[in-house]
Amino acid sequence: MPTGSSLPNAMAVRLIVYFFTKYCMSREFSCDTTGSGSMPPYRNGEVRLTVTGTTGGTEVGVAGFLVGLSVPLGEVLNGASGGIIDFSVNETDGYGERTLVVRGFAKQNSLSFKVPKAQFRRVTSTLSQLRAIPAVYVPSPDIDLSPLITFGPVQEWSYTVAYRDHIIFTIEINGL
Repeated sequence: MPTGSSLPNAMAVRLIVYFFTKYCMSREFSCDTTGSGSMPPYRNGEVRLTVTGTTGGTEVGVAGFLVGLSVPLGEVLNGASGGIIDFSVNETDGYGERTLVVRGFAKQNSLSFKVPKAQFRRVTSTLSQLRAIPAVYVPSPDIDLSPLITFGPVQEWSYTVAYRDHIIFTIEINGL
């Protein structure tokens, strides 16, 4: 970079966030100890997944497998909502005949979660960095609430500072 020139704003913000923001990530990954023992610490590393049925002759499969870091955001509150947006069209021609054109759909979820005041900066920074980046959002480990798990970008997020010791965030996630 020539002397006297400045960093582009986006790069300067990333450097500031990198050096001056608390950022806590935890790895939630278990693997065979006879293998590598952990996730590769570099890009484009190789991860092998073996799926085996619990009874002989059982056919098993994996619908999707994502590898990444887990970043806890906060405690999910009651009142989560969700559903789908259906892009199918019900068309009517000039004679009144109706035709249903079946198209895809997208999952949508709205979640609120509570964050301790000390984590406010970290969570706003994390959500800002994830803007327009698809991620997997797992609001609860409860298998009965698995329909709330969504892969996609956060469409909107906001927060309310209504309490002395914690902040309430609301996120809208559009599934891909």
